[in-house]
Amino acid sequence: IGATVLWSFIVLIMLRVNAQISDNAFETLNTSIAQMEAIDLGSIVEFDFRKVGDLITGDKIIIADSNQTKFYFDYNFDGSTDSISYSIGTTSDLSSTDNPNDKPLYRNFNNSSNIVGNISSFKLTYFDASGKQINYGALSSQTNRDLIKTIQVYFLRESIYANYDGFYVSMEWVRKISPKNI
Repeated sequence: IGATVLWSFIVLIMLRVNAQISDNAFETLNTSIAQMEAIDLGSIVEFDFRKVGDLITGDKIIIADSNQTKFYFDYNFDGSTDSISYSIGTTSDLSSTDNPNDKPLYRNFNNSSNIVGNISSFKLTYFDASGKQINYGALSSQTNRDLIKTIQVYFLRESIYANYDGFYVSMEWVRKISPKNI
């Protein structure tokens, strides 16, 4: 009887260790996926924002708000004006994710709309040449949008699936981008 009890305890300990290893492996995988997706999305966003105003005369930034922007540039250097806008959707716009916080980040290139990633939060902040933040209310005027010299992009990317404890792994991405042509 003593050996059976001891053996039962050993089996239970081994099962718990196995469950813990499995939980840790899932969390590590979730973290890696969230980080890779945030970095990939960040690369796209950073590439586009560095191009603001390239080879454009006249107005370069058309919309500048906390959660959306639209700007012009010449994407392929062919002399034509291209436009890109970014905006965040709502949680009801996505049905392909288990994360209730996920919202689509829309990237519209020349009026062709794509979802470039699922994010939980998105914020744009604008700065003038002296590094002073420009009030969002002032950015309704093209004159004030012309003062923008730096754009800070922030987004929060969470994992699609919760860990066993119900926690969604998150990754923040923040960049201050100063396009050379604005």
